[in-house]
Amino acid sequence: FEPDRTFTWIGNDGNLVFGTIHDQYTRALHFSVTTLSSVGYGDIRPATDLETMHEWLAVISGSLLFATFVGTWGVRFQKWDTTGKNAFHTKMRLLRQYMYLRGISDELQERILGHYQVSWDRQLQSDGSYMNKTPKRLRMDMAF
Repeated sequence: FEPDRTFTWIGNDGNLVFGTIHDQYTRALHFSVTTLSSVGYGDIRPATDLETMHEWLAVISGSLLFATFVGTWGVRFQKWDTTGKNAFHTKMRLLRQYMYLRGISDELQERILGHYQVSWDRQLQSDGSYMNKTPKRLRMDMAF
């Protein structure tokens, strides 16, 4: 099946060629939202190789943009974590930097870091969050 190269969705859609600027922006928004949501077009489908490549570019660009937003928000949520594991590792990194800059001996650094690690581990055990890492079957066995 060879498509008619004179017939394309751009040429067929009177709103894109002869419509008002409002009509053109409305169709462009429809194309963008449809591409980003990946629900499919139905009314808009490529008829030529150039249109197919444009559609692929739009889909890939939309996917990358979405991945960027998701990644950015994930990093922001991690930075807002002031009590969890991420916060503990950040505090330990800052403590290591401080001790290095103050010229504290390696032996004392290890003892200090070990103290904080043990304190963190005990806190996890005392608040029961270690249970979340235990498989469900074992948790059920421990409950009875």
